[in-house]
Amino acid sequence: MPRSTRLDAPGVLHHVMGRGIERKYIFWNNADRNDFLERLAALATDGAMYIYAWVLMPNHFHILCKTKNLPLSASMRKILTDLRSTDFGDGDFVNQISGLDNFVNKNLRLSGQRMDMEAVAEKVAGKYDISIEELASGSRRKQVAEARRALSRICVQKLGYSGADVARFLGVANSCVTRIISKGKMETIDDIDLSK
Repeated sequence: MPRSTRLDAPGVLHHVMGRGIERKYIFWNNADRNDFLERLAALATDGAMYIYAWVLMPNHFHILCKTKNLPLSASMRKILTDLRSTDFGDGDFVNQISGLDNFVNKNLRLSGQRMDMEAVAEKVAGKYDISIEELASGSRRKQVAEARRALSRICVQKLGYSGADVARFLGVANSCVTRIISKGKMETIDDIDLSK
Protein backbone atom coordinates (compact mmCIF):
# COMPACT_ATOMS: atom_id res chain seq x y z
CA MET A 1 0.00 0.00 0.00
CA PRO A 2 1.50 3.37 -0.96
CA ARG A 3 2.16 6.01 1.67
CA SER A 4 -0.05 9.05 1.76
CA THR A 5 1.41 12.27 0.38
CA ARG A 6 3.45 14.13 2.96
CA LEU A 7 2.97 17.76 3.88
CA ASP A 8 5.96 20.04 3.63
CA ALA A 9 6.87 23.36 5.19
CA PRO A 10 10.24 24.90 6.07
CA GLY A 11 11.72 23.24 9.14
CA VAL A 12 9.80 19.95 8.84
CA LEU A 13 11.88 16.81 9.44
CA HIS A 14 11.41 14.09 6.79
CA HIS A 15 12.48 10.49 6.39
CA VAL A 16 12.64 10.07 2.61
CA MET A 17 13.04 6.68 0.99
CA GLY A 18 13.44 5.90 -2.71
CA ARG A 19 13.38 2.38 -4.05
CA GLY A 20 13.98 0.75 -7.41
CA ILE A 21 11.12 -0.98 -9.23
CA GLU A 22 10.88 -4.65 -8.25
CA ARG A 23 13.90 -4.09 -6.00
CA LYS A 24 16.17 -3.49 -9.01
CA TYR A 25 19.43 -1.69 -8.45
CA ILE A 26 19.46 2.08 -8.67
CA PHE A 27 23.14 2.36 -7.72
CA TRP A 28 25.26 0.06 -9.87
CA ASN A 29 28.68 1.31 -8.88
CA ASN A 30 30.58 3.94 -6.91
CA ALA A 31 30.17 6.46 -9.73
CA ASP A 32 26.35 6.23 -9.36
CA ARG A 33 26.59 6.62 -5.59
CA ASN A 34 29.03 9.54 -5.85
CA ASP A 35 26.81 11.32 -8.38
CA PHE A 36 23.82 10.95 -6.06
CA LEU A 37 25.82 12.22 -3.07
CA GLU A 38 27.10 15.21 -5.06
CA ARG A 39 23.50 16.18 -5.86
CA LEU A 40 22.53 15.73 -2.21
CA ALA A 41 25.51 17.81 -1.06
CA ALA A 42 24.63 20.55 -3.56
CA LEU A 43 21.16 20.86 -2.04
CA ALA A 44 22.63 21.17 1.44
CA THR A 45 25.20 23.70 0.27
CA ASP A 46 22.57 25.76 -1.60
CA GLY A 47 20.49 26.02 1.57
CA ALA A 48 17.62 23.85 0.32
CA MET A 49 17.77 21.44 3.24
CA TYR A 50 19.71 20.18 6.24
CA ILE A 51 20.90 16.60 5.82
CA TYR A 52 21.09 14.73 9.11
CA ALA A 53 21.71 11.20 7.83
CA TRP A 54 21.67 9.18 4.62
CA VAL A 55 22.07 5.55 3.60
CA LEU A 56 22.60 4.28 0.07
CA MET A 57 21.84 0.62 -0.61
CA PRO A 58 22.11 -0.93 -4.08
CA ASN A 59 18.32 -0.89 -4.60
CA HIS A 60 17.16 2.00 -2.39
CA PHE A 61 18.16 5.00 -0.31
CA HIS A 62 17.11 6.73 2.90
CA ILE A 63 17.58 10.41 3.71
CA LEU A 64 16.80 12.10 7.01
CA CYS A 65 16.47 15.79 6.20
CA LYS A 66 14.83 19.04 7.24
CA THR A 67 13.56 21.34 4.48
CA LYS A 68 14.66 24.98 4.42
CA ASN A 69 14.01 27.26 1.46
CA LEU A 70 13.00 24.70 -1.20
CA PRO A 71 10.01 22.34 -1.08
CA LEU A 72 10.88 18.68 -0.59
CA SER A 73 9.41 17.71 -3.95
CA ALA A 74 11.66 20.19 -5.80
CA SER A 75 14.69 18.95 -3.88
CA MET A 76 13.89 15.33 -4.74
CA ARG A 77 13.44 16.23 -8.41
CA LYS A 78 16.93 17.75 -8.40
CA ILE A 79 18.40 14.63 -6.82
CA LEU A 80 16.52 12.15 -9.02
CA THR A 81 16.81 14.00 -12.34
CA ASP A 82 19.54 11.92 -13.93
CA LEU A 83 19.04 8.63 -12.17
CA ARG A 84 17.98 5.96 -14.61
CA SER A 85 14.27 6.53 -15.26
CA THR A 86 13.84 2.81 -15.84
CA ASP A 87 14.99 2.20 -12.28
CA PHE A 88 12.36 4.41 -10.67
CA GLY A 89 9.70 4.24 -13.37
CA ASP A 90 6.43 6.05 -12.80
CA GLY A 91 5.35 4.34 -9.61
CA ASP A 92 3.81 5.81 -6.48
CA PHE A 93 7.03 7.31 -5.10
CA VAL A 94 7.91 9.17 -8.31
CA ASN A 95 4.30 10.32 -8.76
CA GLN A 96 4.13 11.56 -5.19
CA ILE A 97 7.35 13.55 -5.61
CA SER A 98 6.25 15.11 -8.88
CA GLY A 99 2.74 15.96 -7.62
CA LEU A 100 3.66 17.17 -4.15
CA ASP A 101 3.91 20.89 -4.95
CA ASN A 102 0.29 21.05 -6.14
CA PHE A 103 -0.88 19.08 -3.10
CA VAL A 104 0.95 21.38 -0.70
CA ASN A 105 -0.24 24.54 -2.43
CA LYS A 106 -3.83 23.28 -2.35
CA ASN A 107 -3.92 21.84 1.18
CA LEU A 108 -1.29 23.53 3.34
CA ARG A 109 -2.26 27.03 4.31
CA LEU A 110 0.48 28.86 6.11
CA SER A 111 -0.63 31.74 8.29
CA GLY A 112 0.94 34.37 6.03
CA GLN A 113 -0.85 33.00 2.98
CA ARG A 114 -4.42 32.82 4.19
CA MET A 115 -7.08 35.46 4.43
CA ASP A 116 -7.48 37.18 7.80
CA MET A 117 -10.44 35.89 9.83
CA GLU A 118 -11.69 39.43 10.39
CA ALA A 119 -11.83 39.98 6.61
CA VAL A 120 -13.71 36.70 6.15
CA ALA A 121 -16.14 37.74 8.89
CA GLU A 122 -16.82 41.02 7.07
CA LYS A 123 -17.61 39.17 3.84
CA VAL A 124 -19.84 36.64 5.61
CA ALA A 125 -21.64 39.37 7.58
CA GLY A 126 -22.23 41.26 4.33
CA LYS A 127 -23.71 38.19 2.64
CA TYR A 128 -26.08 37.51 5.53
CA ASP A 129 -26.85 41.20 6.09
CA ILE A 130 -25.75 41.23 9.73
CA SER A 131 -23.00 43.02 11.63
CA ILE A 132 -19.71 41.45 12.72
CA GLU A 133 -20.74 42.10 16.32
CA GLU A 134 -23.82 39.92 15.79
CA LEU A 135 -21.59 36.99 14.74
CA ALA A 136 -20.04 36.90 18.21
CA SER A 137 -23.17 37.99 20.07
CA GLY A 138 -24.55 34.56 20.90
CA SER A 139 -27.79 35.37 19.09
CA ARG A 140 -29.82 32.34 18.05
CA ARG A 141 -31.53 34.16 15.23
CA LYS A 142 -31.52 31.87 12.16
CA GLN A 143 -29.67 34.34 9.96
CA VAL A 144 -26.91 34.83 12.56
CA ALA A 145 -26.59 31.07 13.17
CA GLU A 146 -26.22 30.45 9.42
CA ALA A 147 -23.59 33.19 9.17
CA ARG A 148 -21.65 31.61 12.08
CA ARG A 149 -21.84 28.23 10.35
CA ALA A 150 -20.57 29.74 7.08
CA LEU A 151 -17.72 31.57 8.82
CA SER A 152 -16.71 28.41 10.72
CA ARG A 153 -16.78 26.24 7.59
CA ILE A 154 -14.80 28.73 5.51
CA CYS A 155 -12.16 29.33 8.16
CA VAL A 156 -11.67 25.68 9.12
CA GLN A 157 -12.31 23.79 5.89
CA LYS A 158 -11.17 26.25 3.23
CA LEU A 159 -8.56 28.40 4.96
CA GLY A 160 -7.07 25.91 7.42
CA TYR A 161 -7.73 27.74 10.69
CA SER A 162 -8.12 25.54 13.74
CA GLY A 163 -11.52 25.17 15.35
CA ALA A 164 -10.04 26.74 18.47
CA ASP A 165 -9.07 29.88 16.52
CA VAL A 166 -12.60 30.22 15.18
CA ALA A 167 -14.09 29.53 18.62
CA ARG A 168 -11.98 32.32 20.16
CA PHE A 169 -13.03 34.72 17.41
CA LEU A 170 -16.72 33.89 17.88
CA GLY A 171 -16.52 33.77 21.67
CA VAL A 172 -17.82 30.19 21.90
CA ALA A 173 -16.47 26.81 23.05
CA ASN A 174 -14.44 24.60 20.69
CA SER A 175 -17.16 21.94 20.75
CA CYS A 176 -19.63 24.55 19.53
CA VAL A 177 -17.54 25.14 16.39
CA THR A 178 -17.30 21.39 15.81
CA ARG A 179 -21.10 21.10 16.01
CA ILE A 180 -21.56 24.15 13.80
CA ILE A 181 -19.33 22.67 11.09
CA SER A 182 -20.96 19.24 11.19
CA LYS A 183 -24.38 20.76 10.42
CA GLY A 184 -25.42 22.49 7.26
CA LYS A 185 -24.61 22.12 3.60
CA MET A 186 -21.28 22.92 1.99
CA GLU A 187 -22.90 24.88 -0.85
CA THR A 188 -23.86 27.65 1.57
CA ILE A 189 -20.24 28.84 1.58
CA ASP A 190 -19.30 28.34 -2.06
CA ASP A 191 -20.96 31.55 -3.21
CA ILE A 192 -19.03 33.78 -0.78
CA ASP A 193 -16.24 35.58 -2.65
CA LEU A 194 -12.97 35.13 -0.74
CA SER A 195 -10.79 37.16 -3.10
CA LYS A 196 -8.82 39.79 -1.21
